[in-house]
Amino acid sequence: GKFGDDRVAITAAAITGTFGDSSVSITTGAVTSGKFGDDRVAISTGVISGLGTLAQSNSEADPVFTAAPAYVITASSVTNWNAAYGWGNHASAGYATTTQVNTALASYAALSATQTFTGIDTFAAPASFTAQSGSQPGVTISSGLVISAGNVGVGSASPNSALTVNGSVSLPIKTITIADSPYAITGADSTILVDGASAGAEIFMNLPDAAAVKGRIYTLKRLDDPAAVGAFPVTLQASGVQTIDGQPTLQLVAMQWVSVVIQSDGANWFVLSVYDVAL
Repeated sequence: GKFGDDRVAITAAAITGTFGDSSVSITTGAVTSGKFGDDRVAISTGVISGLGTLAQSNSEADPVFTAAPAYVITASSVTNWNAAYGWGNHASAGYATTTQVNTALASYAALSATQTFTGIDTFAAPASFTAQSGSQPGVTISSGLVISAGNVGVGSASPNSALTVNGSVSLPIKTITIADSPYAITGADSTILVDGASAGAEIFMNLPDAAAVKGRIYTLKRLDDPAAVGAFPVTLQASGVQTIDGQPTLQLVAMQWVSVVIQSDGANWFVLSVYDVAL
């Protein structure tokens, strides 16, 4: 009821200059409902300016919430949980617990203390080192072990030779027949027994390259009686142009139980001993 319709109009730029503090004051309840009709006062964007920045802040200060585990959950935490979910059920998948890991580390430390290597302790590729186990005790080197200096003792704390074995020695031994001919002798062989009882034909055995296996020794023995099977020979052949005591081949034809020991000098093969029961 203070102003009638359109009794006061303020057009753009009608008020210029500056009002000091409290120049215009609207007290509590000064403008109450019913004073202006609908849409009689409109303040558009930017009409009132210079009022400074109106700041608004919302914060969670509840001490119960800030102390809860959920307070530190971040987006990256959720990402990690989603990845971990794909690993399966942790309760049944056999994942190691902290206690199990610590126990394993303690066991490894105790084992490591017993594995002493002196000097330059290097295991270079392609060698691999496998620690002790209940089924295969000892040290396993998958690609060979080279001792460049000193003596090695097996069952001996004071080896007096390059290799001292205080105990029995086992070497590979196998039997071949006509079904294996021609048989290629390899590094996995040592003693070869030849049974030509049902041969019906010559049995051939091929030696490896003497140049590649300098110092290697083979023992060969015939089991059958050549006279009983028609004297079919058992022929040992050298590689390429190499020889066995100056000959390209060596035959075990004398009689049953004959044997021969040969060794490579790095170029050819030589007979070290022959056993013949007729001698």
